[in-house]
Amino acid sequence: MNLILIGMRGSGKSTVAKILSETLNLNLIDVDKLIELKAKKSASDIIKTNGLEYFRDLESEIVQNLPDKNKSIIATGGGTVEREINMQALKKDSLIIYLRTMPVTSAGRLANICDRPVLTGAGSMREDLENLYTIRKTVYEKWADIIVETDGKSFKEVADSILRELFEKL
Repeated sequence: MNLILIGMRGSGKSTVAKILSETLNLNLIDVDKLIELKAKKSASDIIKTNGLEYFRDLESEIVQNLPDKNKSIIATGGGTVEREINMQALKKDSLIIYLRTMPVTSAGRLANICDRPVLTGAGSMREDLENLYTIRKTVYEKWADIIVETDGKSFKEVADSILRELFEKL
């Protein structure tokens, strides 16, 4: 069984995945890091240089061929859910956990990170996140086995909430 973390950028997927992998002693797989390793440049540079569609193609290739996808915590990119083929591949032998985060919270968490591209043509990071949230919200909810609210919580508290949910499900 794998635990797949989905949610908006800035929801804490990578950080919470690291906490969970250490707590549960499971492998950690970060899809965005695998994309960057394959392309030998940052996600932001990939999108700026090659375009968002190219980035999504790389992401799909990585998701379809994840290494050692057994008893792992997998942090996805915020847009991984946009392609059904990605989610079908991830859903196998996995529990999908949606880290629900309001755009204002995501924007606050990302305020000091300058290399995140605006994906929807919006004028600001916050507007971009609001647009993306509107587009993706129902898709996140569709695939989620567990929904965990992250607003007003530390990443450790989010991980603890996930652990409580998991123990209740078992």
